[in-house]
Amino acid sequence: MILKVTPRVNDSGLVTLDIEQEVSNVVKTTTSGIDSPTIRQRKMTTSVVVNDSEALALGGLIQERETTGKSKVPILGDIPLLGNAFRQKTNAVSRTELIIFIRPRVIRDLNEAHQVTQEFRKELSIQAPRVRRGDPTPGEELFRVLN
Repeated sequence: MILKVTPRVNDSGLVTLDIEQEVSNVVKTTTSGIDSPTIRQRKMTTSVVVNDSEALALGGLIQERETTGKSKVPILGDIPLLGNAFRQKTNAVSRTELIIFIRPRVIRDLNEAHQVTQEFRKELSIQAPRVRRGDPTPGEELFRVLN
């Protein structure tokens, strides 16, 4: 998946987001006898206006995939009539729906930048794996990178 977001902020704090989403996956070639994969692309482009710190949910890239499969016990599955007991056919439908949540934050001064950094560090430390004694914590590493 590729996600490109171009933000623009006006004087009143409204944020305009130009968003491009692209999802690619490999599918079997059905249009020719060549045994090579085909890349299927789905793209969506949109432009939205949101307030500072307002959450936005984007959806719309939906895919349904139908798959069939066959399996059988060697030799026994090939016997006429009796072979049905040794064969299996499966049909499955899977649905994928891509939903993206975006919450833009307008940072106007250094104090707001530090506040956002502290919130980000706090969220990272909750989700970070435990580390051995003596190793820097993920928050400390982030602090070094950001400062």
